[in-house]
Amino acid sequence: MDEKVQKFRGKEIIFLFDTNVYRRLIEMNENSRETRTNMLLFQMHIHERENNCRVMRSLTTSQELISHLIEGDDSFGLCMEALKFQERHTQFEEKGLNSPSIDLLLLVFLYEEDVILNKNDVIISTLDKYRNYTDWLKHTIKKIVKIPHDSNVQKEIEKIKRNFSSYKKEFHELISRLLNSPSNTENEWDFFYKDKELISFIADSRYLTFMKNYFVERTELLSGTENKISDEKIIEFGHVFKEALLHFRYLFTVLRQSGNQLKDITNNPWNFINDFQIVFEWCFVKYYYREKNIEIVLVTEDKSGNFKTPIEKKEKEKKEIVFESMHDLNDNVWYTWQYFEFIGYNVDKSNPNKKIVKDRNGWVVQGVVT
Repeated sequence: MDEKVQKFRGKEIIFLFDTNVYRRLIEMNENSRETRTNMLLFQMHIHERENNCRVMRSLTTSQELISHLIEGDDSFGLCMEALKFQERHTQFEEKGLNSPSIDLLLLVFLYEEDVILNKNDVIISTLDKYRNYTDWLKHTIKKIVKIPHDSNVQKEIEKIKRNFSSYKKEFHELISRLLNSPSNTENEWDFFYKDKELISFIADSRYLTFMKNYFVERTELLSGTENKISDEKIIEFGHVFKEALLHFRYLFTVLRQSGNQLKDITNNPWNFINDFQIVFEWCFVKYYYREKNIEIVLVTEDKSGNFKTPIEKKEKEKKEIVFESMHDLNDNVWYTWQYFEFIGYNVDKSNPNKKIVKDRNGWVVQGVVT
């Protein structure tokens, strides 16, 4: 058994699946898709219960799948089936678990104590607004999986897609802000992958301070009040969400390798923002269950290296950012085959480049390139 999986034996686990996991499961069961996915879901639910684990729905994953459900999108069919699979997989229990959106989780984390102590009506109203949107989103997903081509449902899909893409626009603006922060050079995207001072800024503690302050200020604006978040809470925020803030640092490497694609947020490199949001969810859920002795595990099929964490190395008095896969650095990020091995499936590891997952009857569930 895989060493990482073995460490979690006997523990209660909540899994978060990223978008590519669901897409991959649908792709691998292309033939007789409905029959095979129904059987797979049934078996997964049984195995999960036997091994004391559950799957929480990531609404980031849901929205990323929904963004492809526009008529004419080449991935419409695949993402539609993947969304159906996620909906059924995560709603098996009477009350399914859902991770909050990045806006809602930040408001809850940074203002929850203020609401409890001071009963601030404005913040309560703001929290209700974001909770209502989350409830609307969950309700709309149920409609989407039933009648995706309905004209009214297509309008709601467009609304979800606009809201979801707004994060990319926001972080596009943030990077523009960063381009001006460390130097006086004019704000041009070409500068982004040439300026040595910017690279130095990203590599040291100034970066983490900048990012932490950015999200705190952003949440203060969202709250609708003039209440400032306490210094103690800001310090705690930095500790709880450190992995997400460090993960965002990897975005700069992705974008620096992307050339002229930077200017258009619809280009593939900006999909990294979706992964970043999932890591934010993961940090929050780990914090939420911190006293219940429950492990939170992020499951991914990402092969591009998006789930990476940076470490800093000094060589000859020069700082350099070195990125290592979170799969190696953190026990709580797994590939899909590790999830299946944990819940009792057989995994053929004889081929060093591929893991073949089989059920107890020898039926091949998937072949995963490592």
